[in-house]
Amino acid sequence: FDIGVSAVLDESGTGLIIVDLVKQGAAEKEGILQKGDKIIAAGQNENSLKEFNGMLKVDMLNLLRSSHNGSIFLKIVRGSQTMVISAGRSRMVFIKTESVILEPGLGYLKIKYFEHKNFMPDEVRPVLKYFADKGVRSLVLDLRDNPGGEVEVVQEFLDLFAPVAGLLMFESRGRQGSKEEKYPYLSSNRGPYADWKIAVLVNGNSASAAEIVAGVLRLWGHKVIGARTYGKGTVQYRVSLSDGGLFKFTAAKYYFSDDSTPDQRGIYPDIVVEDPSAQLKEAIEYLRLQFQTHPVVP
Repeated sequence: FDIGVSAVLDESGTGLIIVDLVKQGAAEKEGILQKGDKIIAAGQNENSLKEFNGMLKVDMLNLLRSSHNGSIFLKIVRGSQTMVISAGRSRMVFIKTESVILEPGLGYLKIKYFEHKNFMPDEVRPVLKYFADKGVRSLVLDLRDNPGGEVEVVQEFLDLFAPVAGLLMFESRGRQGSKEEKYPYLSSNRGPYADWKIAVLVNGNSASAAEIVAGVLRLWGHKVIGARTYGKGTVQYRVSLSDGGLFKFTAAKYYFSDDSTPDQRGIYPDIVVEDPSAQLKEAIEYLRLQFQTHPVVP
């Protein structure tokens, strides 16, 4: 059981920033926690909360979870206020996508995280195949509030849209002593959906793996729409120290085929739409324009 939020580790490593509430999860049902809240401590006793500062992200998340559905006390920062609240927990939900055919020929796929070993075969490939069978040839890919995930999953996802085999999608660059080490991520084949038109939705909470996907798809000729992304393109490790401190170091950075990196810069959209309520509409209108008229289901 957990509190039902999607959260990203803040840059200082002192807490978890809530970027989304899981649909039908405890947080959404209670209406107490909000997007943007920063959780800095948690515990079963209000008077003996465990501070997150110095902890690994996995340990923070484990504190929020439990084998039963009882409540937990959280210390959160909301704007200029710091408060302690009681939050309920419900059974964990692992669904990481939402999908729908918006109109003939146009599909919508929201990806909340790029992780879990069964993510691609269980949640992505079946949806895209269903879309293709129904005549979808253009896609709104919604990566808003997506905090990232596993780079291997990203590679497998991008493979579905790759224009050709053996194409450099992105690479990691780090130093081994005085020597720079590069590890390229290449497309394995021409993707089955290489001919689709894609509009990628992003915002300030789109980070890490989500930024890699947006950046690569843009280099392949697709459009990025929304607001500037978070700006995290590093491979980082955090090690807990015996004195309770935290040692954080960057092992490598990710770079695109044009030699640019999203790290500390973010991805600047091709079409800037700051208003969240208008971003999806803009993406739909862009894709309609690509085909001049609505695509017709064959």
